[in-house]
Amino acid sequence: LQSTFKPEETGYGSVYVKVADARGRRITSPTIEFLSVNEQGQLYLPALTPGVLTPPHWVGAAPAQAALLPATLNQRMATRSGPGTKYTEELGTLPKDTPILLVETVTTRGTPWGLVEFTIRGLPYRAYTGMKRIDTQGPVPEGSEEYTTMSLPAASPAYYGPDYQYAQRKNSVPAGTTLNILRIENGFWQCDYQQGGSWVRAYIPVQ
Repeated sequence: LQSTFKPEETGYGSVYVKVADARGRRITSPTIEFLSVNEQGQLYLPALTPGVLTPPHWVGAAPAQAALLPATLNQRMATRSGPGTKYTEELGTLPKDTPILLVETVTTRGTPWGLVEFTIRGLPYRAYTGMKRIDTQGPVPEGSEEYTTMSLPAASPAYYGPDYQYAQRKNSVPAGTTLNILRIENGFWQCDYQQGGSWVRAYIPVQ
């Protein structure tokens, strides 16, 4: 079955696919099997709810090898797991001389946040901090806060970046946890979920 819903941007090509899960098993229940990719590398995907026809929507998918921009801090760096004060801040505040690379910026509630990469005791991390603390030159990629929601099929560890080399978060994510998936990067979901009464943004291996 082909979706009757069409993306707003159709000039970049599209492909009709058979929907399968991460292990290659055919998913028979979805009623939409349409996928499109736009110029920004975003995927046009449906919410795969069994027996329910839902319009597809753009899901951000930044290139796995996106360049990280050199940047410096102009003050100490307070960090959050996501772009806002509702997210956890378990990494605390880091010194002004912490070497950082800037991944992208996102703006929430009128405040610009930078997703930065840095190292603690030899392990790489990603976290968010206010852009007012960051000095950089040149254009900075603008991230998207668009997401799609799903239930995590099986319990999983969570990481501070899109690879197993990044530091692993203290708490794993139980099966059945609702995930707000922003994008897939290097085989990992960048997603939001609630844990212990707080919002967490983390990276979970795609299942």
